[in-house]
Amino acid sequence: MAVSQEDRRKNLELENDMVRVRYIGEDDPLMMLHGKVYEARVLKKGWYGVVDETHEEYAYPPELFELLPPDGDAASQ
Repeated sequence: MAVSQEDRRKNLELENDMVRVRYIGEDDPLMMLHGKVYEARVLKKGWYGVVDETHEEYAYPPELFELLPPDGDAASQ
């Protein structure tokens, strides 16, 4: 049974946990690239701290990303 994005977000244990996310917003070569997978830190209220194309970490809302399973869990992708 597939796990929803909302259920995965609810299961994030602690602020500052590291997760993998895929950017699903529109391409902006100075910020984020559509479809690119980024490592992210879980921030307050479920936002993600992502090192974007500027090589700086910024906070982004979760609606802009698809939460991916951990690296070793390819079957769920």
